[in-house]
Amino acid sequence: MKLSEKDIDNIAQYLDTGMICYLNRETGEVREMLNLDEVYDCREHWEESLNEIKRDWKDYAIIEKMSSREAFDIMRTFAESLPSSGIKSKLFNALEKKGPFRNFKHIVDNGGDIREQWFAHKSRAYRNYVRYELKNDFEIDFSVEDIEETTGLGLSLDERYLSAEGGEIFDGATNPSTYFRFSQTDNLVSATYDGGGIIIGSIIGHVKERKLHFTYQGLTSDNSFRSGKGTGKIDADKLGNIELTIVWKSNNEDGATGVVTLYQ
Repeated sequence: MKLSEKDIDNIAQYLDTGMICYLNRETGEVREMLNLDEVYDCREHWEESLNEIKRDWKDYAIIEKMSSREAFDIMRTFAESLPSSGIKSKLFNALEKKGPFRNFKHIVDNGGDIREQWFAHKSRAYRNYVRYELKNDFEIDFSVEDIEETTGLGLSLDERYLSAEGGEIFDGATNPSTYFRFSQTDNLVSATYDGGGIIIGSIIGHVKERKLHFTYQGLTSDNSFRSGKGTGKIDADKLGNIELTIVWKSNNEDGATGVVTLYQ
């Protein structure tokens, strides 16, 4: 069964309001429901609707709203997508304080044109979320190219901030406390990195067909100079957050090699 773009858009809107969607795998029919765990009024009505689905539908899929972590990531990637400005700084500050969702909404609601940009960004991300979550239940094409189109962010490394959740990078001198700040113009990429045993480091390279070819050099906290080269496969998760899987080789005497994934 194939879902139309209108179906995907409707489901995304329902989820954005906090509802749960039930989808008939045979017919494609969609029914939105309130989360019964959060319903106190008119509960009997929603329980009756749910019982009808369980009674009349032989096979159905369920999709719920994004987790708080995923919703937070959408706000963060929106802030990252903006050009350097006062409003961008305010959004990042809002996300770092207590009550990030409330803070972010207040700034966006009073930010003029930024409000419409935010709604468009969130809508694209939610549609992509629906595609990903239902790709095994219905005929939905989902690929990195879809992410590139639907998030509006593309797979550019420009203004991306990445770190590793585990594994050693570049001779073991870097670790999950090392942060990488990337810039990209056309196919040319540069980055700086520090933290986790690195005083300062830099990367230069170029991208071809979602593959980064680069050289690196850095100064460690024990005053050792590290350098080498590598390649990186550029990918993304269901929300369009960049994942960069790096294969590196040291120019130092030990000729160390390694593989690690950096996450946005």
